[in-house]
Amino acid sequence: MVSRIIVSAFGKVKEFLSRFQSMLEINWRNKQIDLDILTNERLRNPIDSLKHTLRLFKFQNELFSSKLPKMAEIGLIQLDSKNVRDKIQPTPKERIATIEKKIPEVIRFRNIRAKEWLSSRIKQLDKQSLQTV
Repeated sequence: MVSRIIVSAFGKVKEFLSRFQSMLEINWRNKQIDLDILTNERLRNPIDSLKHTLRLFKFQNELFSSKLPKMAEIGLIQLDSKNVRDKIQPTPKERIATIEKKIPEVIRFRNIRAKEWLSSRIKQLDKQSLQTV
C-alpha cells in the first residue's frame, strides 16, 4: 500500500517535470538563435519576419509567466521550481530587448546609405542634364 502511494507520487512528479521539457527546448532554441539574420538585407520580408519574431518572443514570455509555477505540491512531494523558472523566463525578454536595440541602428545605417545613393544619383542626373543642354 505504501509503495503504491510512493510510486504514484513519483509518477506525478515525473508527469509534472515532463511539462518543463518543451519549455527547456524553447529556451535552448532561443539561446541558439542568430538575431543578426533579421537585419540581413537579402531577407525577403524583413518587416514581417521581425513582427512575427517579436510576436513569438512575447507569446513565449506569457507562456513562461503563466505555465511555470514557482512551487508545485504534487501529492506527498513539494517541488521548488523557482530556480528553473528564474533561468528560463528572462530569455524571451532578453531577445526582445536585443532586437529593439539592434533594429534602430540598422535602420539608421540603411537610411544613411539610401540618402548617399539618392544624392549620388541626383548629381549624376544633373550632370547628364547639363551635358544634353
